[in-house]
Amino acid sequence: VVKYDGTEWVSYTESDGLACDTVTAMTEDLNGNMWFGGLSGDVSKFDGTTWKVFTRPSGIREIILDMAADPEGNVWFITGSGATMYDGSRWRKYDETDGLGGYGASALAVDPEGKKWFATMNGVSVFDDQVWTYYSQEDGLISNDIISIAFEPDGTGWFGSGYYGLSGLSFE
Repeated sequence: VVKYDGTEWVSYTESDGLACDTVTAMTEDLNGNMWFGGLSGDVSKFDGTTWKVFTRPSGIREIILDMAADPEGNVWFITGSGATMYDGSRWRKYDETDGLGGYGASALAVDPEGKKWFATMNGVSVFDDQVWTYYSQEDGLISNDIISIAFEPDGTGWFGSGYYGLSGLSFE
């Protein structure tokens, strides 16, 4: 992974403490720590000075596809078999049995209200830390095969599909 501070490029590899040289996802948490996931399923946390590696943490057994930090300070990890949340001391896996719609997920985003939105091949699952809600084509998505999600500051959501274009959702 490479960091650019506006002046200088600095590279980090496994020899520096990164868990895996093939980085597939990254995010910054509320404390400014950088988190990295990769092909190995291992997770790295970098505080700007020190690396901490979590070797195949609970619930993560495959490539990490996406990551995001939420307003509560949790870090979320997406794999093909579900979502895993790290709260600073515990790892908690979420899958279909918890309410994640469909097998696994491909992406996630946290909206301005702190809700976690998960892109799946069966639509979109939303988690507000207590209740799961599911959206599909029946609710207005262009396709159930959602592969990317983004939110504007006003809460407008954008949902990219595998082959059918884009859906938008506004809460006005």
